[in-house]
Amino acid sequence: MNIEKYPYASKRNHKTFLFKSVGPKGTIKKIVSFRLINEQYQNIYNLSFGDQGKTKSAFNDRVVSNNGDRTKVLATVALTVREFFKHFPNAIAYMRGSTPSRTRLYQMEISAHLMEIYEFFDIYGINYGKPEKFRTGTNYEAFLILLNKKKP
Repeated sequence: MNIEKYPYASKRNHKTFLFKSVGPKGTIKKIVSFRLINEQYQNIYNLSFGDQGKTKSAFNDRVVSNNGDRTKVLATVALTVREFFKHFPNAIAYMRGSTPSRTRLYQMEISAHLMEIYEFFDIYGINYGKPEKFRTGTNYEAFLILLNKKKP
């Protein structure tokens, strides 16, 4: 994506990423985490992110930072998704906002950058518990992201 992004650091497991949001409210530490949803489904990871808590691994995904850099933060999260898939190419990332309004926000950002996203990923929206190829103008409960294996 041709959007400004923050530099990030990855933990050795390539499932946790750290970066800093910089804006009118100061510097806010952010964490992006990919966690295995269920041992039975060894390739489905929950993608979550938020402000770092009191410990380096804890974060709050419900806080509203309002640091004036939402697009840059979400573009950085998208960059960490690409990094995650470099190490786990057969994974599926499951993403759902911590609130319905956040899920809607993610949907709007996906719609706004859909052609760029399709360069790297296949994305599905979950509607009534069933995945379908992402379509703009459709409200989804959550999203599935897979590496687009058609691209080199």
